Amino acid sequence: MAFSGAVTGICNMGYMMGSMILQPLMGWVLDRNWKGGVQNGARIYDTGAYHAAFALIVAWSILTIVLIGITKETSCRQMVDDK
Repeated sequence: MAFSGAVTGICNMGYMMGSMILQPLMGWVLDRNWKGGVQNGARIYDTGAYHAAFALIVAWSILTIVLIGITKETSCRQMVDDK
């Protein structure tokens, strides 16, 4: 019971980490695929740049599914190490 609050906090932090990491990473991918187009001072990206950037979301989702798959189900029982 001593660590249940910490574990809950770490689990709740997971979905926030995705947004925090993916936002600048997607911007970087868009900038790497930028062809140089500008309209009214804003960069214009082609469809391929957006496909590359949104592929990161797909990769993050796959990573999430893999991590969920290797998580051990405890059926709401406290896991105590009996050493």
